[in-house]
Amino acid sequence: DQYDFATVSSLQERIGARWLRTSPFTLKETYTAEDDQRAHQRIDLLASRGILPHVHPASSVPKEGEEETFRKAFKAALQRFSWTGPYWEVGNEYNLGVASAPDYINRMLRPIHEVTREVFPQGKVMCAGLGGVHKPWFPDFVKAGGLEACDVLSIHPGCHPRAPEFWEGFTGWVFRPQMLEAMRTAAEHGNKEVWVTEAYAPTSPGRKYVDLRTSADYLVRTYACCLGLGVRVVEWYTFQDGTWFSQRPRPDDIEHNFGIVYTDLTPKPAYVAYGVMTEQLEGASCKGRLDLAAEDLYGV
Repeated sequence: DQYDFATVSSLQERIGARWLRTSPFTLKETYTAEDDQRAHQRIDLLASRGILPHVHPASSVPKEGEEETFRKAFKAALQRFSWTGPYWEVGNEYNLGVASAPDYINRMLRPIHEVTREVFPQGKVMCAGLGGVHKPWFPDFVKAGGLEACDVLSIHPGCHPRAPEFWEGFTGWVFRPQMLEAMRTAAEHGNKEVWVTEAYAPTSPGRKYVDLRTSADYLVRTYACCLGLGVRVVEWYTFQDGTWFSQRPRPDDIEHNFGIVYTDLTPKPAYVAYGVMTEQLEGASCKGRLDLAAEDLYGV
């Protein structure tokens, strides 16, 4: 039930998308000529669309005693596929009950950093995207040396159904407080790049989500807030309704309703908003937040 990648990526190109979180390979210790061919097909197609890949292979955090097996697989992938792009992020949202910050750093992130410096010195190590900047995991991550083991802080500062500029002055599931803490922490640790590798406003038909028009508004406002804060890259989650294994409509499942196009690639209002946004902001630089004389009035 999936459309071919050439068709989907052509729609991404049309609205001015510049980055795609993707992986044209899986992590393993040996690769074949067929693996090489699949990777070239994906990366070459993206290049023809003007889209840059940030490499994102899936993996679980190695269990105790399995660190060396993971290290070998990652090294093999990096030796074979470093040409696919300089930014590498392995895994996703381990802070949401998957692993403690020290276990993730010691068993996974630090080995990734060490292998990258050995095999691909110009490569950029991204921490696995953090599902929100929450206490105590994020402070534990910083204290345990997480930012010393990566070049890029990758975060997913969700906030729906609240607006991205909504302010309550605490670091919870609210966009601006999370972003401010992330930017401050990254600046204090060598001015690390900050990437928002998942920002979203799902349109599931339920009261705790947002309607189609509001989702389009939130998309533009999220990008404006991020640009105002100096975020390096923002990647919207996701392009198409559905999940990686199925693009079939499922109205009652939030995971199938994050897209800016429907499962059949029909655009939602957010798709049009994205294209207008990139057209209007291409070549512009953000000067910062506007002073509107009130904390709850927001403009850039």
